[in-house]
Amino acid sequence: MGDITITVNSRAYDIRCDDGHEGDVLALARDVDRRVTALARGVGQAGEARLLVLAALIMADEVKNAGARTSVEPAGTGDGGDRATLDVGSVNRLSADIEALAARIEAVAARLAGS
Repeated sequence: MGDITITVNSRAYDIRCDDGHEGDVLALARDVDRRVTALARGVGQAGEARLLVLAALIMADEVKNAGARTSVEPAGTGDGGDRATLDVGSVNRLSADIEALAARIEAVAARLAGS
């Protein structure tokens, strides 16, 4: 397991992740930090937990809406336009990736709640 330190809203958090995923987690943390910082500017320092929950809700809404905007068609039936064409295997992998990401977010939230 890799141990890294991320910073969100000027606060450092020690995070453990699978080896080789440190860069991914750091990139996700930078995105969360950017969003929380923007929220803090907009609503003020409304408490760390509240800012993190708001950022998580915004990100969850973006994931939900991204899925709604993706057209799923059987492979090879696309009309050549800008619509995404995904086969069933791709949809299953995407679904598994989203579930894994949700589990990671829940694990981080649980660790933060215990801090």
